[in-house]
Amino acid sequence: MRKHIVFSTLASVTLLVVLGGAPVIAAEKAPKIPSALAGKAYKAVRAKILAAGWRPDYRTASMEWEKALQKRYPELRHCAVDGPFCSLSFTGKNGSCLRVVTRGEAPEEYRVEAVIRECDDIAH
Repeated sequence: MRKHIVFSTLASVTLLVVLGGAPVIAAEKAPKIPSALAGKAYKAVRAKILAAGWRPDYRTASMEWEKALQKRYPELRHCAVDGPFCSLSFTGKNGSCLRVVTRGEAPEEYRVEAVIRECDDIAH
């Protein structure tokens, strides 16, 4: 039995800095990551992620078939050509990143393999 690991870091702490008597907010909290997502259907997980305040991080995919999938899932970043894995990215209001790795041959079959709080820096 494979272990599915959901990586997360502590939400950033809102800092209150007093400058000249006026409070200034230095950072916003990152949206929460819903729990127990591994193994679930991507469609359901996506709804939970969006409801938690994450937004699709759209960047144009390099392959035509990936671009076609982005019409349905604008957060789709890339899919492996040699296996059934795709990477989908979201951003939070404070610039935080969330990457979801799925497994499945077609979008209706996508199941979540991992949810990772990190940016996907692969350029397209």
